[in-house]
Amino acid sequence: MYKMKELVLIALLGTFAGCGGSSDNSHLVDAEPIKKAVIQVDKLTVDVHKNSFDITTKLLNDVGSMLHSVAIINESVGNRLDLSMKLANTLAKPVGITETYKSLFGIAKDYNSTSPAFTVGTLTNNYFLLSSVTPFFLEKKTVKGYFKDESSLSDVWVKALADANKSKNLYFSIVEIDKNNITHKVSNALLIKSADLQKL
Repeated sequence: MYKMKELVLIALLGTFAGCGGSSDNSHLVDAEPIKKAVIQVDKLTVDVHKNSFDITTKLLNDVGSMLHSVAIINESVGNRLDLSMKLANTLAKPVGITETYKSLFGIAKDYNSTSPAFTVGTLTNNYFLLSSVTPFFLEKKTVKGYFKDESSLSDVWVKALADANKSKNLYFSIVEIDKNNITHKVSNALLIKSADLQKL
């Protein structure tokens, strides 16, 4: 940029010297236009530097934002993988009753179309038998049956099997709804494969 400024100054000096008129060297060149031209060149230099600084700052800010976004994405993916692994481990476990409810519930060795796979003791809270074609027990794909004792559990078990699409696998689980309307998992999911379901 400085070389360019020097070239502009030389050109301006030459131009104004040439315009100085005649062969009479007694006339002095008016310095005011040269001064204005130099100021204009200096302003141009400052503007170029300012634009470069602004662009560089914006690029650095964009890169910083992008790196922050990448960090958030990495954390999100990591959390998702962790949850997926935990879910896979949970689904891989054989059906069983969670520790808190082992005194109230059990797993029956044999079950059929009228005898449920779960046994119950004396119940005081609200319990639901969930049946679903997905191990995730999604809201629109899950049937809930309320029960309060062994007899009502048998009733909701029979109904769930009767209403099931026997061409698909069926998952069962029990949940408790406590007095504060908080849901607690009582059992892991019990899987009945479609081939076995058709025999019930």
